[in-house]
Parts: sequence; structure tokens; C-alpha cells
Amino acid sequence: MTQPISRRGLLVSSVAAAASSALPEALFAEAPSRPSASEVSLSYRPLVLKLAHTWTIARGSSDEKKNGLLTLTAEGVTGFGEAAANKRWNQSFETSEAAFARVKGAVAGLSPWEHLTWLERAEREAGVDTEVVAALDLALWDWKGKKLNRPVHDLLGVPTGRMPVTTFSIGIDTAEVMKQKVREAAAFPRLKIKIGLASDEENIAAIRSVTDKPITVDANEGWTSVDETKRKLAWLNGVKPLYLEQPMPAAMDGEMAKLKGLATFPILGDEGVLHASDVPGKAGLFDGVVLKLAKSGGITRVYEMTAVARALGLKLMLGCMIESSLGIAAGVAVGPLFDWLDIDGNLLLAGDPFKGLSIANGRWSLPDGPGLGVVPVTA
Repeated sequence: MTQPISRRGLLVSSVAAAASSALPEALFAEAPSRPSASEVSLSYRPLVLKLAHTWTIARGSSDEKKNGLLTLTAEGVTGFGEAAANKRWNQSFETSEAAFARVKGAVAGLSPWEHLTWLERAEREAGVDTEVVAALDLALWDWKGKKLNRPVHDLLGVPTGRMPVTTFSIGIDTAEVMKQKVREAAAFPRLKIKIGLASDEENIAAIRSVTDKPITVDANEGWTSVDETKRKLAWLNGVKPLYLEQPMPAAMDGEMAKLKGLATFPILGDEGVLHASDVPGKAGLFDGVVLKLAKSGGITRVYEMTAVARALGLKLMLGCMIESSLGIAAGVAVGPLFDWLDIDGNLLLAGDPFKGLSIANGRWSLPDGPGLGVVPVTA
């Protein structure tokens, strides 16, 4: 006897179909040429990024980030991708380097036009190092755009003229230093404040003493119980942020049901949302989800995730890691698909190894150049 399909089964099937149908047509476009295996070169090296200020969130502090630069060359065209490792998922430059070596072997013999096959093989080999899959995906899109002389956002069919304002992030510090960071961010109309420590209320009060700009807040899993989160939500109702990101550890996402209706602002899930299959379980618990290219495997997979989230009625925010303009350019390419943006990692650097992006009044411009639209500063 045939078993009836549950409502959840139908829902998962429908959002899976939404993800599949959302894949950009450029993934399946007929290749003008098919480079042979001997013509495709892949390399990976450190990309060390110095920060303008010590970066502190609920999980720790850092003064620099060691990302990875993935280079793909075929038929005289080079595509670049950036891997931003995050210790939250047990990633580091060293683990990404090892993952790249495995991925490089797995994709040997493929043409860059076999995009989805590259990703599927890379995902099998990379394990937790999704940032390497993301770097590979970015390099493939950058290569393809340059080969076709078209911007990646054009290949994706992303609408123009509706880029949301990005927030500018203020890392946790002393109240006085945070106030100085706010002053330095005078050109940005919207701020993102990192919270999740005992000093939260003092820090927000200090920021409010120097600005009345709209703010968003990110606890980065910093509150470890429902009771603590209830107290913090009551306080934040008075602060009136535009939204709150990931208040409790992702392992406690199910507990969010106990907080329903207590916040006067949207609450977004982040650390528990890595893949399209994670999104359906967040519906009903969160008002929206935070997607990031590095944690989910790049442009292609995030493009799919936007379709799943929209099918479920979830709001969407695109975040980032500490990245150069290369990684941020990939976020800009899909930025118009989102309700909110927090793609400012390159703006927090003391020096940026890539150039080509433009921002005014907190709004990124879609690049006109081919591929991701950025080039190394030494080029």
C-alpha cells in the first residue's frame, strides 16, 4: 500500500524543486570551446588580510585573517576565487589548503564549462571546508564571465536597480573605541553592532550617545539559555534594531519556538544555515535566514538557497566574512536578491589586495567589468 506523503514531505519536495529551477541558465549554456585537461591550471596560495581595527565578536578577537586565493587559468583567461576560513566550522588556512589539494585531484580532466560537476566533486572532497568550494565556484564564475566578456551578475540574471544598503560592522571593543569606530563610519547610513557579551547594554548605550542611525545587532550565538535570551529581547525591544542575528547557539535553534512573539523585530538564523537542506527547518523558528557565500559553497549554492527561502516565506540577509574585494564582489553580484545586506568585510581592512568595487551612501554598484569585476591591485 502506498504511504501518504506528509505535509513536510511535500514542503521539502517543493522547495527542492524551487532550488533546482532557480539555477541560472548560464550554468547550462553551450560552451564556445572546451579546454582540455592539460589546458586547465589550478593553484592556491595564502591571502593575508590586515585589519584596520582588532576584530572582536562573541567568539574571539583577531588582527588579521589568513584567507586563500584560488586561481583557475584556461585558454589564456584567469578566474579568481577567495576562501575565507572560519574557526566556527573548524576551518583554517591549513585545513583549506589540504582540502584544495583533494579537490584539485577530484576535478582533474574537467572543462571549466562543466560547472556543476566541478561543484559536486569539490563538495565530496572538501568536507567541512566549504570555503574552498566557494572559492572554486567564484573562480569558475569569474573565468566564465571573462571568457564571455560579461559581468557575473548579468550571467546570473540578477535584477539591477534594487541593491539594498549594506550595514557597516562595529566589532566589540571598549565603549570609547566603539564610539570612535562609529565616528569613522560616518559615510555609512546603517550600522551593524556585534553583541553577545556581558557589556552589551553599555556598548549599545555608548553607540546611541553618538549616533541615531538605524542599527542591526548580531549576537553570534552568544546567549546560552532561553531565559537569558528573553531578558536580552526585552532590552532590545527598547533599542529597536532592524533585526537580530542568531541569539543562541545553532544547536539550540529548536528552542527559538519558546521565544515566538517576544521580539518586536525580526530574528534571523545564521550559524545553523549552511546548505539548502538546512533552510526548511528554520521556517517557523526564525523570521529569516542569513546566507554567506563562504559557509555555503559560493554563488551557485547561495542562489539555490534564496529560492528555497523565498518559497518558505523567509526573509533573506546576505552576510560575509572578513574578505578582500574579491570575495565581496561575489556578494555584490547577488546582492539585489536579498532584503538586507551586510557585505562590508573589505571595508574593515587596512589594505585591500583587489580593486574595482564602488560604494556610495552604503550602496554597492554592480560592476560593469567582465567576471566579478575586480582585479588584483598589482595588475
